[in-house]
Amino acid sequence: MQKKNTGAALVLAIGIIAILLAIGFTFYFVTRGELYVADLSLRQAQSDELLRGAMNIAMSYLNNDLNQHPFASSTDHSWRSFF
Repeated sequence: MQKKNTGAALVLAIGIIAILLAIGFTFYFVTRGELYVADLSLRQAQSDELLRGAMNIAMSYLNNDLNQHPFASSTDHSWRSFF
């Protein structure tokens, strides 16, 4: 007697490999997307801190100039050359 279902194990193995491959691709693309979003979030945080630092430097120059020359007009100050 011959067995009639000799290819069933091969079909089952190929099916399982296809499912695992689909799961792997899904994991890869989701991870890649999350990495991209994390990089954008990092760049946004860095730019926010850079802006905050620049604003603090500008405010320091202006406050220092105001303390040194409280009665001068805005066109008389040396801080105009910085900005």
